[in-house]
Amino acid sequence: MKKALIASTVISFIEWFEQQNIKLLQEEFGCEVHVACNCSYMADTSVERTKEFIAKAESSGVVFHDIHFARSPFDFGNIKAYREVKKLIDSEEFDMIHCHTPLASILVRLAARKARKHGTKVVCTSHGFHFFQGSSRLNWLIFYPIEKLCSNFTDVLITINKEDYNLACKRLKALQTEYIPGVGIDISKIQSLPDCRQEKRRELRIEDGDLLILGVGELNANKNHEVILRALASLKRPDVHFALAGKGPLDEYLKNLADSLGIGSQFHLLGFRCDVPYLYQAADIMVFPSYREGLPLSVMEGMAAGLPFVASRIRGVSDLLQDGQGAFLCKPDSIDGFADGLKDLLDSQERRMSFGGFNREYVQNFSLDTVMDATQSVYLNMLGASVEK
Repeated sequence: MKKALIASTVISFIEWFEQQNIKLLQEEFGCEVHVACNCSYMADTSVERTKEFIAKAESSGVVFHDIHFARSPFDFGNIKAYREVKKLIDSEEFDMIHCHTPLASILVRLAARKARKHGTKVVCTSHGFHFFQGSSRLNWLIFYPIEKLCSNFTDVLITINKEDYNLACKRLKALQTEYIPGVGIDISKIQSLPDCRQEKRRELRIEDGDLLILGVGELNANKNHEVILRALASLKRPDVHFALAGKGPLDEYLKNLADSLGIGSQFHLLGFRCDVPYLYQAADIMVFPSYREGLPLSVMEGMAAGLPFVASRIRGVSDLLQDGQGAFLCKPDSIDGFADGLKDLLDSQERRMSFGGFNREYVQNFSLDTVMDATQSVYLNMLGASVEK
């Protein structure tokens, strides 16, 4: 039986994005699948739900290794994590390793150098380089040399947006570079849900005739939710609400900011939610104001749900949203840009419907089937012929 290792920094990434790859490796390639990640880090997920995921995966034969990767590159705990993952790789003799997320990808590729000499294939998916057009010089000075070094120890480097793909082809040294459009989205799952719009709006206390803007994402500086609060405050529209699903270190700051801007009653901080697909139904407009992204899944989900967008004109987001057709795109720090885009959509139901319809069609380019076909092709090259059905 062939062995494959999937590695990421934290368990939530495996739960949210890697279940299809695990299933593919088990069912199509007959692999014994191992997972290496920080299984104890659950600050960004639902603890109960994650424990259920681990138990279910273990019952299907997945082997978990609790490697305490730290999220910060400056945490000395990563030295221990490197030693642990190297010991794991050397002892298990994996046929293929697929690593994700910045810290885990760096440490795993360094730890797998010896294993590669004995035939282990290393695949790395970059979910958005920290160095890119418009990023800081410091990011280029720190992250670019590290990725260039690690690309020497990479058999296949997968990029999920076109800007990263072009950069990787020109500047990095992986044996092979592939473009696969994200982790894929099960479009039918979003579009076949029962209609719960009114029920969910009542739960959120949105009055009939009021309009709802939705944001989804961790409450941190990169997600830049603050600009939406400031844009909403500038519109002076008491009939417009902003619901934000996610948790993170800036929750109190955002609450206090909304109060100070006089829109505290219009801001609904929802915390971590397991019903996000139904929140899309409740919303009239979706916002995505991040400074940096790879290819955001929540944007794809909102597109599949038929929502119009006001979003940042950045790498990854621009792969998904077409300015003037499914969204208004602007600079991440432009309060006026977001305010103008929101005002246009808030004032025109026809525009909202037109943009939403365009997004429902365009998101077909990023379907789960498309992504899994491309991933299967990569795995086939790394592992050889798939198991006969």
